[in-house]
Amino acid sequence: MGANLEFDRQRFSQLLPTASASRSIYCYPTVDSTNRILWDHLQAGAATGTVVLAQQQTAGRGQWGRPWVSAPGGLYCSLAIAPQLPVAKGGRITLASAWGVARQLRSLGVPVALKWPNDLYLHSRKLGGILTETAVRRGVIHQAVIGIGVNWTNPVPPNAIALGTVSRAVGGLEHLAALVILGLEEGCDAIASPQGWSEVLQDYPRWLGTPLSPEIDLDQL
Repeated sequence: MGANLEFDRQRFSQLLPTASASRSIYCYPTVDSTNRILWDHLQAGAATGTVVLAQQQTAGRGQWGRPWVSAPGGLYCSLAIAPQLPVAKGGRITLASAWGVARQLRSLGVPVALKWPNDLYLHSRKLGGILTETAVRRGVIHQAVIGIGVNWTNPVPPNAIALGTVSRAVGGLEHLAALVILGLEEGCDAIASPQGWSEVLQDYPRWLGTPLSPEIDLDQL
């Protein structure tokens, strides 16, 4: 693991299963963008499964290139995967990632809801969001970086919520980081099998805070 993230790295590693803890995890107190840093690591030869964690981003981005406010005290995380998905099915990555993280938090009694296509909500306020970036070759997504930001104890606007200020179900930033990584892994596993994807399609509509627009057909993803 890299240095300087101000949390207990030993405890964080203990919270991860062996397979997850053995991956390369780079930790930083502040970066411009965890996605950008991870792409740099990949270009330098980092393996699929590499993770970048930070407590602050100075140039975080959300969906459609919108700035993502990434104040100190939040969790900002990016995971590298090699999905080998047709471009037409690329939307599954973000959908399954949100599902996986929500599943981890809901297993602890945190009633996380989903908002199409990439947001996590709690008590009708925004808890986090996901940005997936892809590299395509011959119509196939051969590499992707999944970036997620989750509000922990960072200051948030009135329409958002910080998990660490409203719930004790998650036992610290280290625990949240482990849950997020496990959730992203679970989502990636789900898109790799028909049974897993079927489970996503079963849960996703039930966990939505607001209904999908009629023109959105999950079965076509």
